[in-house]
Amino acid sequence: MKRFASHYLFLPEHGWMKQMVVEIENDNVSRIFPLSEESERVQWMPGVSVLLSDTDVTKDFNREAMLADKIRPLLAETKIVDYIASDMNVVIMQKKWVVFRLFPFDFTEMQPYSATKLAILR
Repeated sequence: MKRFASHYLFLPEHGWMKQMVVEIENDNVSRIFPLSEESERVQWMPGVSVLLSDTDVTKDFNREAMLADKIRPLLAETKIVDYIASDMNVVIMQKKWVVFRLFPFDFTEMQPYSATKLAILR
């Protein structure tokens, strides 16, 4: 099991969530929860984590450039959620997810810089 936390987590159709932990087991997201305190079991990854379903990734993306072009318009959603809905982990468990890290990130515009790197977290 691995746990990653970042400044923001973006989940399409749900919006932005501040300082969330993404827990990954067996190469799949098993749950998300708020980062309430520092923990040696949570790796801090500055920037933004983006969750996309693996079917979207497999279907739409062949190269990193195509992936960045797909993610950028999704990030235009400006809704910031200050809480995690009790049913959010039900949503997480219904699909297989891929976690992407965007760093560095422009938190003023809530968009990646032209130099932002994209990495898959596993």
